[in-house]
Amino acid sequence: MHFMMAQAGPSPNSVRRVAPDSLPQVPGTVRRDLVRRGCLVPQPYDARKPTNVAHGAFTAPKVSEWAILCSAHDTSEILIYRVSGSADLRPIDSLERAADLAWMQRISDTQWGFSRLLGTLPLDRIRTWRRDDAGRSIPRPIDHDAIEQTFLGKAADAFYRAEGRWYRRATTD
Repeated sequence: MHFMMAQAGPSPNSVRRVAPDSLPQVPGTVRRDLVRRGCLVPQPYDARKPTNVAHGAFTAPKVSEWAILCSAHDTSEILIYRVSGSADLRPIDSLERAADLAWMQRISDTQWGFSRLLGTLPLDRIRTWRRDDAGRSIPRPIDHDAIEQTFLGKAADAFYRAEGRWYRRATTD
């Protein structure tokens, strides 16, 4: 049984993190690189199974890519990997490096919980986007998925890559 201790404030020690080996759906080459980097995958306070892994085509159409939240030294970032035949795999990009504490919220009078969750925002939900939150035009056609990042119970935004640039857009607030 898992007991949570009362907390006066958020603490990086209260973030539950899982080893890359607990993510069997992720290709072995990606898991090996995560281990090499010293990454653990932080879990939202309400997660029942390992999460913060997304699969889709995030930087181009018809590719197999993984977005994984990597936490090292109490700081997390989204690493994006394109799966290919290479035995020596490195991320093709990274996004949103932030202290894990920045993603904590009070979940009861005595507890704080890590609240960052990654997912795939499928093409059919973003096809009509025209501009990002900074007002920049998103190049057409929109032809692949986006990475969605949610602050549980608060807001979500998505990252879409086109012509060598990431575009950010709120998906809920």
